[in-house]
Amino acid sequence: MRKPRFLIAVTTVCATSLLLTACLGTASRRQYEFSVTSIAASPSDVWLGSQLGVNGVPGGLSGSIGVLEPSTGQLSKFISEPSDKISEPDAILVDRGKVWIANLNGGRGTGAGSITELNESTGDLVRVIDPRGSALDTPSALAVVGNNLWVADPIDSGYHGAGSLTEIDTSTGSVVRTVGGRDDQFNNPSFLAVAAGVLWVGNFTSVVDELNPASGSLIRVVTLPSATSNCGMGGMVASSDELWIVDAGCKPNPEGSLLEINARTGRSVHSVSSSAGRYGSPDSVLLTSSGIWVANSTGGIGQDGEIVVLNLGGQILRTIRAGLNSPQEMVAVGGMVWVVDGNTGWLTQFDASSGALVRVIR
Repeated sequence: MRKPRFLIAVTTVCATSLLLTACLGTASRRQYEFSVTSIAASPSDVWLGSQLGVNGVPGGLSGSIGVLEPSTGQLSKFISEPSDKISEPDAILVDRGKVWIANLNGGRGTGAGSITELNESTGDLVRVIDPRGSALDTPSALAVVGNNLWVADPIDSGYHGAGSLTEIDTSTGSVVRTVGGRDDQFNNPSFLAVAAGVLWVGNFTSVVDELNPASGSLIRVVTLPSATSNCGMGGMVASSDELWIVDAGCKPNPEGSLLEINARTGRSVHSVSSSAGRYGSPDSVLLTSSGIWVANSTGGIGQDGEIVVLNLGGQILRTIRAGLNSPQEMVAVGGMVWVVDGNTGWLTQFDASSGALVRVIR
């Protein structure tokens, strides 16, 4: 029988704060500070990754996963068992009943990265994919195409620091192939998206690669226009046939951009510059039924961040500043948008239709 996980104490603390009181079996209560570092959405829940610390215990634990119930803002599950090997979770993906977690494990050039697979409904461990020294170095983005998982590794030391992609069979957890290096046009691949049946790889250097997921071969390379190539790509999201990409701006004069690309042709549809879009430093982009959300970590010189919401034509619908400091990653669940603050690790919830602030979980 599987030993008990950490059990969330059901108190009002869970409704207002991510500083959790938890019990380890029958041991005495300890405080765990849950500062959000990654976020993903399932049809009904928000999945959160955290660099977990135990108050008063040097070293503590190295990572955890929380499952948030969107209607209440309370954590329904808290997953941090040693056998799960969750360590510095940098990306989470929920797909068809499975949860995939990219663990840095302090890697960054050591080949120590790993992937944890959980059962979505129970949170139980399925397997840990840990091909040390061979395939994973700093896994930082995830995508599923068909029955296979693709993992982006922006600093794979085995490819002279140019980065790589690893393809994993989701039914067995075995590595299918690793492709990468400058021969494949990769240069710090940091974002993945699936559109028009192919895999799109966003490189930090504002170059997008289109790959055939069946063979791993390169189809084309899309270099973003010079007007959008400022300080590196900030995020990428896909609809069925379109890619939406944000490029981060440079300080002290941040001038980020939003670019739409036709996924079937690889051609730019249009670009919304910072002068039109009022971007500061766009760090992520989210596509919802109510529009395109662009998170700017800075609203301007010396200002807090903001979110700009646009329609599919690139016209601004609203600008949101309430409850924001340095907004970064975003997900949408059940008509709500959840935003991770890069400075504080807090979560902010907004109504997706109106942009109204619902709550801030500190």
